[in-house]
Amino acid sequence: MLAQGPISVPREKLVDLVAASAAFQARVDPAEPTDDKARERIHWPALENPDPALWPELRPFAVVMAKGLSFELAAGGGQNYLRPTGTLTVLVVDTDRQPASLKESQIDFENFVGQVMADVAAASAQGENLSITRITQTEPAMVTDLKDRPAAGLFWTAGFEITWGPV
Repeated sequence: MLAQGPISVPREKLVDLVAASAAFQARVDPAEPTDDKARERIHWPALENPDPALWPELRPFAVVMAKGLSFELAAGGGQNYLRPTGTLTVLVVDTDRQPASLKESQIDFENFVGQVMADVAAASAQGENLSITRITQTEPAMVTDLKDRPAAGLFWTAGFEITWGPV
């Protein structure tokens, strides 16, 4: 089905921005980074295969979800000139890549997700890209506890809220 509404189009555009991130592409396939390979690792509304035993081979991945939609008065428009704005969320997940040191592992993951968000911000509102007005980290970088999901292996997560609006 084609994305064409005020919720699905912004979500699809955010998926495009994450897939275009050089940092995300390099983490997915360092030898041959591409938008297409990165896009295969971006899911909505949730991870398609929730079996934690399969997660190690699916990482890194991102989950993009719509959080809210509103219509706001656009400056310079008529009294009833309301334009859609909204909020999307991105959860980024990756394998622990520095298992010898929790501190080094956290720095590595934070560098990765920070650069993904920097790439998304840099491409915002260029051409037909999503016009992002704010990116906020809403969930800090957290590592799993192997006691909770031993089959999933050690992995990191971080969550972001992306506010978008009309250009």
